[in-house]
Amino acid sequence: MFSNNFNTLPILFAISLLMPVLGNSSSFAQKADLALINANILTVDKAFSRAQALAIKSGKIIAVGSREAIDPFLGPETELLDLKGQTVLPGLIETHCHAIGAGLGALNSTYVELSSIAEIQQWLRRESRKHPAGTWLRVPRTDITRLAERRHPTPQELDVACPSHPVVFNAARKNVLNTLGFRKLGVDANTQVFDGGKVIRDANGNPRMLTGGSTE
Repeated sequence: MFSNNFNTLPILFAISLLMPVLGNSSSFAQKADLALINANILTVDKAFSRAQALAIKSGKIIAVGSREAIDPFLGPETELLDLKGQTVLPGLIETHCHAIGAGLGALNSTYVELSSIAEIQQWLRRESRKHPAGTWLRVPRTDITRLAERRHPTPQELDVACPSHPVVFNAARKNVLNTLGFRKLGVDANTQVFDGGKVIRDANGNPRMLTGGSTE
């Protein structure tokens, strides 16, 4: 009995020496190369929470939260950068933007949210009552990616809503016109090119849309 207890003493002694280290998790935390403090950090997590500090190691974020939360990740070699309340955003990639064009478009006409071809038709019906027959109607700037159908309307769909006014719908460098619109421009089944652009036809050979040209 005595010998068994005696054999366990070295193990217990070793554990007692390790207890202060095991109890302090910061001893095992990675030490950051760079830490941002006193910042307004937009984490863009599910709660869209904000933090005040973050720690970076080898180009990767290893901790984010309050100033106290990143303390275990700070070491003698960590560079501290005090942002004094400046905002930090996640890396964003914007591959294609027409900011100036969108801004000028907003100045030239009132923005109208149209999210389906049915809403485009409703807009055309309303506008046709405001203007004399034969007046050109241009559908407000609408990206086809924002339409429920995710495509251009057809000339026939524009005809249903507005047969008495020439109509043009422009998106993705393509212009769709109603039947009266094509007639006003002199575009018919025999037209191959219009104003330097091409005439795209439907399955029956009728004009479907214009690309690369102008309808101004």
